[in-house]
Amino acid sequence: MVNVASGSSNFMNYVVSQKLPVYYDESWVSVGYIIIVNLSSTVIGFGWAGILRRWVIYSKKSLWPNILPTLALNRALLVPEMQTRANGWSMSRYKFFFVCFGGMFLYFFLPDFLFTALSDFNWMTGIAPKNLVLAIITGSFLGLGINPVTTFDWAVINYFNPLVIPMFSTLNNYIGMLCGGVVVIALYWTNYRWGSYLPINSNQLWTNHGTQFNVSKVLTNALLDENKYLSYSPPYMSSGNLVYLGGFFMMYTMTCSYILLTEWKV
Repeated sequence: MVNVASGSSNFMNYVVSQKLPVYYDESWVSVGYIIIVNLSSTVIGFGWAGILRRWVIYSKKSLWPNILPTLALNRALLVPEMQTRANGWSMSRYKFFFVCFGGMFLYFFLPDFLFTALSDFNWMTGIAPKNLVLAIITGSFLGLGINPVTTFDWAVINYFNPLVIPMFSTLNNYIGMLCGGVVVIALYWTNYRWGSYLPINSNQLWTNHGTQFNVSKVLTNALLDENKYLSYSPPYMSSGNLVYLGGFFMMYTMTCSYILLTEWKV
């Protein structure tokens, strides 16, 4: 329940797009609309989980290990246990928790606020700062970030939660990213869909002049105006964004197909 309530739904991204003048500038978007659609987009996940409970709840494979650290922490802090000594040394569970909490706070404070270069550790681009190819391949900001030591920020290191997620799943993620990086490089260097004129790894939409695409310039009364569209520019996406969005379409299709083929029992 804590994990469900700790974040917002993806719909909030659409709210921002609807409200900002640079996008749709829709003044009718109200607080009530945001609350209702936000709730409906969140609750639909619980509804699908109930409908598909035979495969996503009842199956033992549905218990994914990323919930276990939360359960272990709650048990350690809430369930009373007799305090013991190990080699003459002991510490209460709450004291140990707050010591670790203080250490983690200081460690996060360093790369995230005091010296942010430790978060995006682009040491390889410093070897040849004017080398465009090196920046594209190894750069962590708009490049692909192919770098053996890419960060000292634990939030980045722990993105896939490697201390909890099984090794086969972590390797699957890394192999997928490696294959995706090769595809992005191939698309970029072949100038597929004019991606070579844009940053290789950006989630922005661009115009044919290389500037950020302003959606409001092709709309009339919140609807697409073909004349404005033809006189302004079609939207262009970076090579990385093409692979990213294409991968999502493949993932959604393959997920449903995989479950139906492997879990369906006559």
